[in-house]
Amino acid sequence: VGLDDVVIYNSDSAVTPLAGTTTATRALYMTGNAAHKASSILRDRLVKFAAKILNAETREIELANGQAFVIDEPSNFISLKDLVARGASAGLQRSELAMFQAPFTDPIDKNSGQGRVFPDFTYGCHAAEVAVDTETGEVTVLKSVGAHDVGQAINPQAVEGQIEGGAMMGQGYALTEELIYREGRLVSPSLSEYLIPTSMDMPEIKAIILESRSGLGPFGAKGIGEPSLTPVAPAIAN
Repeated sequence: VGLDDVVIYNSDSAVTPLAGTTTATRALYMTGNAAHKASSILRDRLVKFAAKILNAETREIELANGQAFVIDEPSNFISLKDLVARGASAGLQRSELAMFQAPFTDPIDKNSGQGRVFPDFTYGCHAAEVAVDTETGEVTVLKSVGAHDVGQAINPQAVEGQIEGGAMMGQGYALTEELIYREGRLVSPSLSEYLIPTSMDMPEIKAIILESRSGLGPFGAKGIGEPSLTPVAPAIAN
């Protein structure tokens, strides 16, 4: 199924299953695994129905390029649209609901400090090339490079954007963003005083996407939300 055939609805959370928040690098892991589980069940159902229509064994059926076809006889096929339409007429269930629960974590051992505190880990590193005005102390980031193992890049363009965005957020955290208090009052409450980087502050950014396919997300994917941000400020400070 091509991306153009996929429609995503922004549903009301009051009438949809509870899925938690889109935070903490968990959306792809939690929602993605649930979607993968549901679609796998639905795919198996369609394959069985296609096998019946094409007079073949289930193991002989492949789904690709908008078709269901017999692997050793590609000319024996039916389009997915026609397959679903015929399934509707035959009373085939054409929707599926699935739930994914993350593996339980372990409490940290008080003596060793060890324990599985998260189901999965994302590894990455960041390097920054900076110029420092030795008279004023002003720091300018010239180049920013982030390399992250995302397991499997489900959407490479989005992953690249996430790494680039994390580079800019970390740059602001390191150099310009500060909550300033005086006599108990916040004196940097707006973007006029709390300075976030703009496009004019953006250095050359290079995003390196590594794919170990070792994650617990769909197809071995890992999250790349906060991990793209956390190593940036230390790299600049170092």
